[in-house]
Order: sequence, then structure tokens, then C-alpha cells
Amino acid sequence: MDYKTLNPEEFKLKDCLVAGDECVLITSKGMGTKWTKENARFRSCIVRKSDGKCISQSFPKFKNWGEDPEFQPWDSSWPVDARHKLDGCCDENTILQTSLGPKTIKEICDNEIFCEVEAFDLEKEKNIMTPILGHSIKNACHDWFELTIENGKTIKLTGEHRVWLPELNCYRKVKDLKENDVFLVKDRPSSIFLCNFVEGVRQK
Repeated sequence: MDYKTLNPEEFKLKDCLVAGDECVLITSKGMGTKWTKENARFRSCIVRKSDGKCISQSFPKFKNWGEDPEFQPWDSSWPVDARHKLDGCCDENTILQTSLGPKTIKEICDNEIFCEVEAFDLEKEKNIMTPILGHSIKNACHDWFELTIENGKTIKLTGEHRVWLPELNCYRKVKDLKENDVFLVKDRPSSIFLCNFVEGVRQK
């Protein structure tokens, strides 16, 4: 069932933007909405305009599991996207290698550019290109850390940003790094190497 066929007297459609995608927030206009097996999937959900995929859906209210399993059954044929949010970031002037050439994080976010960026696959231990899923710009962030590594260079990251510690086989937030922690660093195109964390200075 296409969301565009919903009865406008029963449903309210509000345009919204999710991870750079134009979407529609669908809510019922009141208790008089007639729920059917066909339209129940649109109960307080967000649908992406470009392909009609449901990217967010609320849980049914006032129902215990098993009370009325036929009211809102889940059809495995419904297309759904699941995304997770990553906290933390690099300084806006950090240059990323992209499928469109070198670009700063600020340039990518300000212009909402969707392309691929170079990353490191820990399992395959090689550089890969991965797509940008969304953009997030924080105003007045007061949780920046300037890290000094053993070669004297500095890196500016937020405290929530995670770095990979291969010796411990885990990620650790920048704000929790300890002296001499060994982590992966990308210094130039197609170059990944290990370095020791020397010190971090919080910047307001």
C-alpha cells in the first residue's frame, strides 16, 4: 500500500528530513482513524519519499504481546532500513579522501554531499570506500581534545570520538585514552599506521 493513497481526512502527512533524505512523517488525525491490515503499518511512522521505504515505526500502544496478533502483523516483504548513529567527530577542517576527491568535513556537511569516503576495514585489514549515510553539524560543541602523538603531530577530535586500539582489540573514546595507548591513525591517502598516544588537551 502506497502512503500517498491514505485518506487525508484520517492521516496527517508532514515533510521532514532524515539523514539527508526527504521523508514523510505519518500520524493519525484522531481517535476516529479506521485502522486496517493495509494501513496499520503507517501508524506513526516515517517513510522515505524516494523509494517508499519505512525507515522508522512506532510500537503499537496499549497492546500486550499476543493479545491481538492479527491487528498489526509484520510482513517480511515490507522494505525497511535500519541505521545506527555514531557519536563523535573530527575537526571540521579535517580532510577526507572521497570518491569526489579530497574534501574537508565542513565542506561535506555544509553542502550535504553524499559520496564515498575512504575508511579502514579492520577485519580485512585494508582501506575501503564506504558511503556517507548522513550529516550532522553540532553548534557550540565544548568537548574537543587536541591529541599529541609520538611524531609530534596533533589531531583534533571530540571526546566521544572512538579510536581503535589494536593491542586491546577494542574501540576507546578519546576522552578515556591513557598515556602510551596504541591506536590506528590515517596520516595521508592510503596510509594507515600505529602510533602512541602521548597526551590530550581538552579545548573549550
